[in-house]
Amino acid sequence: MGVNMQLTRIILSTALLVWCAHGKAQTAPSPNPSWNWINVGVAAEAMGNSLDWATSWKQPESNSLLAQTGGQYSGELYRTGTNRKIAVAGGLALVSYAIGWKWPKLRKYVGIFDMVSGATWTGVAFSNVARNPYYR
Repeated sequence: MGVNMQLTRIILSTALLVWCAHGKAQTAPSPNPSWNWINVGVAAEAMGNSLDWATSWKQPESNSLLAQTGGQYSGELYRTGTNRKIAVAGGLALVSYAIGWKWPKLRKYVGIFDMVSGATWTGVAFSNVARNPYYR
């Protein structure tokens, strides 16, 4: 096979590929951008809650719902508090997505609420660092 024949095949293959790809390929529909409000809000809330958890781990806990009730870590954030913090963060995420699915016009406000919640948890985490002698 000569060089001209190979060059012709390459040109024809490229032309066929361009013709097939030009407007003929089906693309997946893009997701509704209003979901970004909830996605970012849930991510901010999870980040803030995680920061609070990380700065409170095995430290004295004044919140009796999060404090370990018995054992070596009694009165500190340990397994019981961790499970409850996960439940709160997961529950808030589920409720946020459920509201966003049921009432699409509220997605922006639900996302803002989640972002404020995440900022609050982040503030609590910074407060933990500032007040705790472990971090000095």
